[in-house]
Amino acid sequence: MRDDLAEAILATTAALVVVLDPAGRVVRFNAACEALTGYAEGDVLGQVLWPFVLDPDAIPAVELVFAQLLPGRLARRYENQWRSRTGTVHQLLWSNTELLNSEGQVEFIVATGLNVTEERQAQRSRLESEARFRALFEGSADGVVLVDPHDPDVTWPIIDCNEAFCQMNGYTREALIGQPLDLLHEFPLMAQRGEQLLARIRAEATPRNEWTHKRQDGSVFPIETVASLITIEDRELVLGLDRDISQRKLAEAQLQSLSDQRAHDAQHDALTGLPNRALLYDRLAIELARVDRTEKTLAVVFIDLDGFKRVNDTLGHAAGDCLLQEVARRLQGAVRPSDTVGRMGGDEFVVLIPDFTHDHDVLRVVQRMQRVLAAPLELEGQVMQVRSSIGITQAPAAGGSVDVLLSQADQAMYQAKRAGTNELRFFSSRKAR
Repeated sequence: MRDDLAEAILATTAALVVVLDPAGRVVRFNAACEALTGYAEGDVLGQVLWPFVLDPDAIPAVELVFAQLLPGRLARRYENQWRSRTGTVHQLLWSNTELLNSEGQVEFIVATGLNVTEERQAQRSRLESEARFRALFEGSADGVVLVDPHDPDVTWPIIDCNEAFCQMNGYTREALIGQPLDLLHEFPLMAQRGEQLLARIRAEATPRNEWTHKRQDGSVFPIETVASLITIEDRELVLGLDRDISQRKLAEAQLQSLSDQRAHDAQHDALTGLPNRALLYDRLAIELARVDRTEKTLAVVFIDLDGFKRVNDTLGHAAGDCLLQEVARRLQGAVRPSDTVGRMGGDEFVVLIPDFTHDHDVLRVVQRMQRVLAAPLELEGQVMQVRSSIGITQAPAAGGSVDVLLSQADQAMYQAKRAGTNELRFFSSRKAR
């Protein structure tokens, strides 16, 4: 009965069971061994096992062990590789039991084995993967940091980081490990928004963010970070790849400044810095739309300098430019912040005066401009006074479009010029005699 039970166990167990004599000859070779190797028990029974299942290079070491076989000297657990009849290699984990005879000598060795090929392959793959990860981790030019978002005691503690991360933030690795990630933030970002950030990482897989880090010396710099979730030894961690984008931000700011400057230059007079003809047209169109929408009032003032050509001819164009710059400065100082002073070209200036109540309000502003322009000015060693001819038109009283209003103010200016020097006129549709 006991023999039958033993036979049944040998036949049905998934474990490999092989019984050898002290010379390494096969006494039993169970069904699991047959299935693994492709050899029937009858093929190997009474034969030395090694040539059937071991690579030739591995046989001498096993023969040496059996040549020195003594009770208690045989390894209880070990691993080796068996090659099947078809050449497939299997990694096996063995447990040995010695059966002694009445004289205390080894009579049989019972080896029970498990096929651990898949487990060892998985282990090798994991080790290789970890080695590749570590190589990428340490070799990355970007700062790489591992953070635990689930630590109950420390808010998002730093688990590991590479040298680039340390250098970027001005800390040693020893000073960072175990510290909360908020050590590097200007405010407790992870303490306040950690849960939302973790949810976003789960939702978007690798979200990209921009914020700032604070170095150990207190200096603050912008970073771009890409975060993802990884699992290491059943532990969910956040892997962050950080890049110092200070130079990029500087370049972007320079490009934006250049773009802003170009936009400004396209709409402003190069000599005086005042709005040029194009910007004046835009401002006037906006003010006209306000007039139509709100029934506000608008005055358009056209100014032409009297005797400007004589300044250019006698003192030179450089002196003429200085005169135009001074006129621009004085006009800007004479108007309200809501008014617009622009240069149409040459010695012609236009002032837009919105939101006045009565004609005398406009007249008061215009006369103030005349006074500041007439203040003595020294140019090339000569003291002179700036005289001007000024034309004024209004909306909605005069009505019309941008071009019509500018034309009306220009006509009024010529009416003033015909009347003498330093004169002003409101536009009138009546023909001048």
